[in-house]
Amino acid sequence: MAKWPKRGADVEVSKNAAKEVCEAVEHILLDIERRGDAAVRELAVMFDEVDRDD
Repeated sequence: MAKWPKRGADVEVSKNAAKEVCEAVEHILLDIERRGDAAVRELAVMFDEVDRDD
């Protein structure tokens, strides 16, 4: 009999995680649409730790 050291998340958990990711991406894209470069700069600092004026 096979022993599994780890099991994947069940379908419901995966669906919820995918939904949360989609909502986060939608929010980011709307923010970029509204605020343009300022939003992109903030995201670069948040995700890449890069802070540039241009």
